[in-house]
Amino acid sequence: MSADNLLSKAIEHFSKHPEFFTGIKPGATMTITIENVGSYTVKVVDKNKVEVRKGYDESCDIEFIVTPEAEEELIRQNTVEAFGRLLLKYYIKPEYKKKVEIKPKKSIIEISKKGYIAWTAKIGFKKLLG
Repeated sequence: MSADNLLSKAIEHFSKHPEFFTGIKPGATMTITIENVGSYTVKVVDKNKVEVRKGYDESCDIEFIVTPEAEEELIRQNTVEAFGRLLLKYYIKPEYKKKVEIKPKKSIIEISKKGYIAWTAKIGFKKLLG
């Protein structure tokens, strides 16, 4: 998949799946950087709405750096469980070129207040470790 196509597909996919971000509080902003491709930003607007746009947000709470190979797999997922399982798997146990790096841009207290820690539990972090 070409770089522009991958970025466009990711933006389209996550715009259609606000349920992937359930539990993260309104106003929370994350930037996803696809290595050697570009970035897009997800902002939680309310419980069932996210805004996804091309570009890096300097004021984001957290940045996910993903390889193109990992992003291609992540955007194929249509359930919260499948998405969460892969996201955390590629973070904890990367597979060759499929990896995710997580860089908090705010303090752990701010991250927690915005619901990210509870969100990781909802997408399967505890199951993956246990």
